[in-house]
Amino acid sequence: MSSSKYETVLITGTTSGIGRALLAHYHRHGARVIAVNRRECPELWNEFPGVELETLDITCKNTVHTFLGRLERENRCPRLFVLNAGINRPDNFDGLDFDTFQEVMKINLLGVLSFAGAIHDLGLVGKTLTAISSTSNIIPNPAHIGYYLSKSAIQESFKLLRRRDPQNSYKTIVLGPVRTSIMAGYPQPEGLQRRIFDALAVTAGETASAAAEFFEGPRESLLYPKKAWIFYEAVSAVLALFPNLYSGTQRA
Repeated sequence: MSSSKYETVLITGTTSGIGRALLAHYHRHGARVIAVNRRECPELWNEFPGVELETLDITCKNTVHTFLGRLERENRCPRLFVLNAGINRPDNFDGLDFDTFQEVMKINLLGVLSFAGAIHDLGLVGKTLTAISSTSNIIPNPAHIGYYLSKSAIQESFKLLRRRDPQNSYKTIVLGPVRTSIMAGYPQPEGLQRRIFDALAVTAGETASAAAEFFEGPRESLLYPKKAWIFYEAVSAVLALFPNLYSGTQRA
């Protein structure tokens, strides 16, 4: 018997990182999990017996529409959608690779909005859609402009959706540093930066537990962990007063 109020949970991007940790969390608590990935991952069956695996182009609203329509007809459509799938690819304004930029925006943003659009078109109500944002929108990294813009756009899109569609719930969780494979896209910090990262970073398992508790509650957004948000807000305030500290560092 599930200890969660959600008997069925759909999670995108479960092959690694936070998505896999969320899959483990809900599987451990007895929920029926529909794991949606862009590539086949049969190995998940061995680790999580009973998980329902779906291979899907999450960036195509028509494909998602067909998929959710089938779940609804079969009376298997979940009430909780955890739209976690995302990628991080280095790109920057000094030599912007539009192919890379489009790939990041497509998966990180359209992979979320396709579900919101399909749910609207199908007339589904009583659903909770959750999406993963990032504190990178507080202090953008100029070497990862696509990631920053996609995560910022998720938050703004969900603000609009809350006003437009009060019959469903739209939640965002804004994360500080999490120890997952997506961090491999960033240069590894050294010295003081490494110490700061180590002090702020949380594990994927800790994040999954906090996120699941947030999904169960009434709040529309969560900043986790708070210590990362406080740090980034403090840095942001300093940079607002002394912008050359940031620009000078980047062009050194």
